[in-house]
Parts: sequence; C-alpha cells; structure tokens
Amino acid sequence: MSGYMTLPQLARYVAGVLVAMACLTFVPALANHLLDSPSPSIGDRWAAVLVGTLSVVPLLAIIGYGVSQADEYARQIFLVGIALAAAGSLCLTTAVEYMKDARLVPEAAVVPYWLAMMLFWAAGTLGTSLYYRLRR
Repeated sequence: MSGYMTLPQLARYVAGVLVAMACLTFVPALANHLLDSPSPSIGDRWAAVLVGTLSVVPLLAIIGYGVSQADEYARQIFLVGIALAAAGSLCLTTAVEYMKDARLVPEAAVVPYWLAMMLFWAAGTLGTSLYYRLRR
C-alpha cells in the first residue's frame, strides 16, 4: 500500500480481514448444514450454493481494497502475480486431470486447488517483485 495507513484505516482493514477469515471458516459449515438432511429440497440446495459462493466475497473485498490503496508499481506487481497464478493453476489442473486419465492418481483424488492458487500467487508476486527490483 502506498505510504502508511492511519490507525482508523488499519483498524478497518484488520476488522475486514477478521470478517473475511470468519466467513471463510464458518459460512461453509452453514452451507453444509443446509445439505445435511437425507434429501434436501431444491431450494436448500440452491441456498447452500449461494451461501457457500458468497462466503468468499469479503475476502475479495479486502483484496480489492488493498489493491486500490496501492500505487501503480505495486498494482503492476499484483497483476503480474495474478497472471502467473492463473497460468500455474491452469497447468496444475490440466496435469492433475491427465494424471487421473492415466490412472496415476485415484479418480477421487482431492487436490487443494485454492491452496495451490494462493501459493502460486504468493510465489508469482514475490518473483515479480524481485525481478523488477533487480532489473533497475
């Protein structure tokens, strides 16, 4: 973020991060609770999809706020980091699907795609930042 945050800005940002973490932790449990009955209604199923999908909105808002407070240099680094994360995620999902087709991994293999995407983003952002610093 460009410059320093004032104390009220920092308090709002930390509160937003805590809300986003709480939503990512507890809201999926609510979505699963809607599906707990032996035969949930179509309305319960759609409500579970909606609730589960909306659980990431606070995180996206925090990310958007962080990017909006950044200067052009930091925004470019974030953008390249996101592009590298998308490319890495595409390669990972393609490789896993081919490994399933080749029966190298079980068909029901669970891959933590979101964790992988976040790691790709962190590595891409760090690598881009180092590249731009060393290029100067």
